[in-house]
Amino acid sequence: MVDQPNANAAIGQPTLPASISLALRGYQEQSEGQKIAGALIECLQSISRVIDLASLDGLTLAHDYIDAVRGLDRGYADATPPRLSDAESIGIGIVLAVMRDGLVKNHIVLRPDAIAALIQAPEDEDFKNALYSLAHLCGHVEGMACLERAFPHTTLRLVHEHPHDAQRWDVILACWGEFAACWISASFVGDLTEMIENVFLKHLEMARDAAARRIAAFRAHEDRQRVIADVYAVYGALMKYGAYHLGNILGLGKTAGDFPRTMAALDGHWFEDAFHDLDLVLRLLASELGRWPDKGRFEQLADLTDTLIEANELETIAALSRWDLGGLAN
Repeated sequence: MVDQPNANAAIGQPTLPASISLALRGYQEQSEGQKIAGALIECLQSISRVIDLASLDGLTLAHDYIDAVRGLDRGYADATPPRLSDAESIGIGIVLAVMRDGLVKNHIVLRPDAIAALIQAPEDEDFKNALYSLAHLCGHVEGMACLERAFPHTTLRLVHEHPHDAQRWDVILACWGEFAACWISASFVGDLTEMIENVFLKHLEMARDAAARRIAAFRAHEDRQRVIADVYAVYGALMKYGAYHLGNILGLGKTAGDFPRTMAALDGHWFEDAFHDLDLVLRLLASELGRWPDKGRFEQLADLTDTLIEANELETIAALSRWDLGGLAN
């Protein structure tokens, strides 16, 4: 039995804080900003009856999205700057942990075009898609708040003494965040399940080539630690998008076997065992929601990533100092 993420969902009590900060950046017309702000708050109120938004600090709607993400006041010392992947740089938004009055909360930074359709009629497809985009980010808020309650300060992006620890926790937070967000927001997903599956299948197809390009780049920069970090990011992204797909699958009450394209793509694939192991770990995390005895189950997400790299790239990375990279990119 998998717990309902939001204990208030059954009775439909709104969980949006009475007062949250809402910043609008880059709007030329005040009336335009006010119109979308009104629609945004109304939708957040509705979503908060299904998704727990008690930990929401505020929301920034920014035309200068990258600057807004990097410039957000995180409220604590030793905060690492957000490391935006290519996908995140062009994505709909991001949820960042912040410290406010001694409490860890969550702040959403959004691209205006991602939710512009919220001013349209609720029956319009564009409105439904924009509502899901917002609900997905709200799912991140609840998922991270649940992790934070269990293990205080875990969701803050702090400076780690060892680079590998930082890489591992980037993967852990990304996998749990995407899984929880898709699981929690599945009731809003509508017809976007195929799109979610497509995102995973795209990364499944590209991962090994992307890793090879990062390794081949050693010829230009000759920085072994950079190669390790870049390769870890590639495999971590595949794990993240696997978790993204699996969260939606669980939220819909299905299993991976209900998705024939996914099963066909994984059949005999080097990621097949890792995907099923990932599914098992994430379902266990969901079944133990908020009752995790320690961080061990979460550490398993990073262990799976380490194993993938060891199986596929470790020998190559270890030999970088003497490897002729001329044929590696072919």
